[in-house]
Amino acid sequence: MSQPRLISIFPLPEAPEGCAPDHFHQKGGRFGPHNQHQPQHQACLQPSGSFIYLTYFNAGLQVFDISDAQRPTIGGYYIPDDPPKRLGVLPRDLVHQAEDVIVDARGYIYMTEKNSGLYVMEHTPPR
Repeated sequence: MSQPRLISIFPLPEAPEGCAPDHFHQKGGRFGPHNQHQPQHQACLQPSGSFIYLTYFNAGLQVFDISDAQRPTIGGYYIPDDPPKRLGVLPRDLVHQAEDVIVDARGYIYMTEKNSGLYVMEHTPPR
């Protein structure tokens, strides 16, 4: 591709119900995209498709639906509770920090969080 062009931008994660729109910016810790599920042609991992699984630090796991590449939408999310105690030196503010994500071929999502460890979940897209 000699002249790539921008066709869309992912929406920002939405604050949980009852929180101010700028919740993630005020919460502390880091906010923003971090790691993405990348199957890299491994049979044991879910291949790329209509959903992008992306950790977003204090906004947890965000799942973006890219079935319409020009209008991506939020297809799901999981935001863990903040940890009750510090198990490491970072982040300075005691808030959850989603770090890594991988999705296996069965559809199980594995997400790590800096203080509370490993979360295993399943994404059920709306029909």
